[in-house]
Amino acid sequence: MPKRTHFPGFELAQRIMTSATRDFDELFNDALDGCEIDDPETGTRRKRPSPDLCLDALMILRLMSCHEAAGAPAMLPRPGTVTLLSAGNHDDMTRLYSLIERLNSDILQSGKTNPQHLVDLDIIVQPRAGASELELRRFNESISDSVLRGKPVMLIVANPAVLTPAILQTVTSQLHIAPASPQMFDAILKLLFPKHKARATKIDLGGITALQLARVFAADTAAKARAALQELKPAEPKDATAPALTLDKVHGQPDVVEAFSQVISDLEEWKAGNLAWSDVTSSFLLYGPPGTGKTLLAQALSGSAGLPLVQTSYSDCQRAGHQGDMLRELNSAFEKAINAAPSVLFIDEIDSFYSRSGSAGTSLSGYIVGVVNGLLTQIDRANATPGVILVAASNFADRVDPAILRPGRLDQHLCVGPLDRKGVMSLVRSEIPDILTAEELDMIADQLVQQTGATIAMLIRGARTSARRARQPLNSSHVFAAAADVAPVPDPDVLHRVAIHEAGHIVMGQIAGLSLPRQVALAGAGGAIIRPMPELITPNVARGLIQMHLGGRAAELLCFDEVSNGSGGSDPACDLALATSLATRMHLNFGFEDTLFWDKPDQRIALSGVLRNRIDESLRKAEATAKSALAQHRPALLRLADALLEKRELQTEEIADLLWDVEPSAPGATDPDRATATA
Repeated sequence: MPKRTHFPGFELAQRIMTSATRDFDELFNDALDGCEIDDPETGTRRKRPSPDLCLDALMILRLMSCHEAAGAPAMLPRPGTVTLLSAGNHDDMTRLYSLIERLNSDILQSGKTNPQHLVDLDIIVQPRAGASELELRRFNESISDSVLRGKPVMLIVANPAVLTPAILQTVTSQLHIAPASPQMFDAILKLLFPKHKARATKIDLGGITALQLARVFAADTAAKARAALQELKPAEPKDATAPALTLDKVHGQPDVVEAFSQVISDLEEWKAGNLAWSDVTSSFLLYGPPGTGKTLLAQALSGSAGLPLVQTSYSDCQRAGHQGDMLRELNSAFEKAINAAPSVLFIDEIDSFYSRSGSAGTSLSGYIVGVVNGLLTQIDRANATPGVILVAASNFADRVDPAILRPGRLDQHLCVGPLDRKGVMSLVRSEIPDILTAEELDMIADQLVQQTGATIAMLIRGARTSARRARQPLNSSHVFAAAADVAPVPDPDVLHRVAIHEAGHIVMGQIAGLSLPRQVALAGAGGAIIRPMPELITPNVARGLIQMHLGGRAAELLCFDEVSNGSGGSDPACDLALATSLATRMHLNFGFEDTLFWDKPDQRIALSGVLRNRIDESLRKAEATAKSALAQHRPALLRLADALLEKRELQTEEIADLLWDVEPSAPGATDPDRATATA
């Protein structure tokens, strides 16, 4: 046996494994596996310790190592106080409990220890993960009861956040159980196999479970034990893995890919010591409609950077229980990302952490305030940790509390929208290469423009399913049949009307002096325009915006003598809703009309009949103005609609070339960095 070692607690670990005294023989008789092995040093046969005893000995080394690091004379708490042992998981907590209960005099006693304290000691273990609120409350109550009765309490937990503030104030010593090191493992092998030559084992023992190590400790030679250990692989945490998806597999989101590529480049510079983390843009908001790939983008960032990805969401945290449970779960996710740094932390459904002002006066107001405040604290922690890249996703960014979105918390806001024509072609080409000809790819891109990546992925799965059902290789007919289910080929007359409608918005915006759109796309279900919106609104700018919103209806009236339902509907972003909202705010919020009276913008249902009539009158006047202006520029309107029908997608430069003869009447102040989509 080794005569000396630098490991604290080694002698106790040695006694456990060799059963050097009768007391230990009796104490651990049940744990010995009963098989005999040759002892090379004595030439005799002896009983060997079971894997369970080896794990006990390893835990003793881990426990005493953290005890020495803390510089404490003894772990035994004084009466009415608590010693807190933080372990990594429930298996570690259970083994610690068993060892301390059986060997408290060997583990805890010091020269100044009152033996009665050992008798009175209460050892309390945190309930398993997923414990109910009632179980956790009883757990805290049992600790309080022991302290109030003057007991010394040894508390074994995986997460101190489950403890109440009052209990934390009674903690006089807190120890974090050290992970098993390769050197500790070699020490145990030396006890199992005395002639074994210790050498550091190059493996991360932190991810190896007790059941996996049992195979190693059951080996009958040191060489076999080492071989068994090298075959083990740490279990990957389900929420901290590096996905195989990378940014080069992302299609149709060039702005996000560019931003994420930059942060990966900055990360490498930071690792090399050439860049301060405070100079890295490392927090992002991805916003856009469902199915556009926000989660996949976070996974692709993680995969390209080679970093662990920790994911959470409002619903993941909420299912833990009430507010305290939710905040604890939120803290746990951030803690994992911070401990794993450099890492990517992805928060989905961040719009569920909705604005605290929106809950005022409701029964949920206190709950939401507490939850959002907790999130703000955690975001600040993450942003202050070098190496943590924070990505949040939202389908409805306007619902998120402004304090979450402000610079310093989520610095860069990136729109993740439906795919443009180029994005559709890229995605389809990558998913089913060599299936479609160039002409067929053009046709499918026309049909699927403005669809989401999730929709196109579903379409391709459907095409492959159809091919399997027909027992045929996948071909273009399967693809077009699946596409027809998702986005039926539009009637030419309908597509022409949609092109006229979208062209009416653009030409009217140009006449009103608004900035040209960044992009306009024509799809079977309608069109989409992405344009910069004014930062500052004056009465003239507001009237121009209303005329632009109504420009689609005006163009339809001009060309077809009637309107379709394309301007209305239940969507709050439809043309009529946007125009009505702005006209109402001119009366009730901006002071642009006859009264300076201010009212809440969400109280339109309570408008007086007189005011409703005045708003309707102003809307009808704006529509008439738009129709008259478009009539004067009918050639430009038709020219733009024809180009849109032909190309299905136009960019700013192309739009400007087509509107060469349309002069703006009065330019409005705009901010090119703010964009919204209008139908």
